[in-house]
Amino acid sequence: MDTSEASPPAAESAQIIKLAARRPDWSLPELHAGLQLAPLDTLWEQRERIKCPKCGRSRAHYCYDCLEALVPFPHVDLPFRVSIVTHHAEKKSMNTGVQVAVLAKGQVDLHSMDDWPKDVDPSRCAVLFPSDDALEVSQLEPDSVDRLFIIDSKWKKAGELVRHDVFRAMRAVKLSHTRSAFWRFHTRGVAEEGVCTVEALYFLLEAMAKQGRLTDPKFADPHAYDNLLWYFTYQHQLVAEASAKRQQEQAGKAGAGAGEAAAGQKVQQKGQNKGQQKQKAGKEAADGGADAGEPEPGPAGQVDAGGPDAVQEEGSPGEQAAPAAAAEPSAKKQRV
Repeated sequence: MDTSEASPPAAESAQIIKLAARRPDWSLPELHAGLQLAPLDTLWEQRERIKCPKCGRSRAHYCYDCLEALVPFPHVDLPFRVSIVTHHAEKKSMNTGVQVAVLAKGQVDLHSMDDWPKDVDPSRCAVLFPSDDALEVSQLEPDSVDRLFIIDSKWKKAGELVRHDVFRAMRAVKLSHTRSAFWRFHTRGVAEEGVCTVEALYFLLEAMAKQGRLTDPKFADPHAYDNLLWYFTYQHQLVAEASAKRQQEQAGKAGAGAGEAAAGQKVQQKGQNKGQQKQKAGKEAADGGADAGEPEPGPAGQVDAGGPDAVQEEGSPGEQAAPAAAAEPSAKKQRV
């Protein structure tokens, strides 16, 4: 979900890792700095898919249908309940809100507009969306939110959902000075501050802790929410690893192609040089044959004993020029 209007800090630059030929202008952004995460060893060690004990489906690290972790994970405590509202057309497998539901188990509801939670007091709720009247985090009253709604959907669908009557009765809150480290392509025209759902919740909680909107010491530490990006960080590193490997393979292919082209040029040049040498030899032989064709008179004005036969063996202009003429087509063939 894209949740911010402000531009990211200029000091934060993106790491250039090309991902796909269909969007050569898009690069993998740098991961968020300063995160204090639980070790990712269990994720790296379990690279193979695991069967979910509830549904039996093969999944990687967690089941997005059952919202169950399949490897040990760091539990995250949230200061309020979170409702992640999805459009019915969105796939759970593409939803980073699932990661929030797994890591903050028992504190997150994933539902559509048709499955609205009961007993919701709009005055104690907020919706994270950058509408025109949305509040900055600093404008929120401390400890004034009991439930946060996040719309996890593409921009067009999110706009449809947020116009629902239930959201109009709530405060809207927006993020400032954020950027996304997400590896999927954003919709064209959406700036890099458009963050995904798990990033949106992380940035909001971090900002609320830093700006004193959460007074309980348990929730006042900005790093208390870093592990919301635990799965996200692993996936980011996995994408970076695969992208770097692909770049190396592409560079190797490009180098091999350049080597073959250079070898071809070398063979072509060698053929041209050989043809030129043959032409030069033919010309020199032809000049020599012309001189030998009129021998100096011997005694009594007779032709020397070598006579015409000797001239023929030495080579006449006609016979010596023939190899040179034949060499020219040969040189042309090598150039092709």
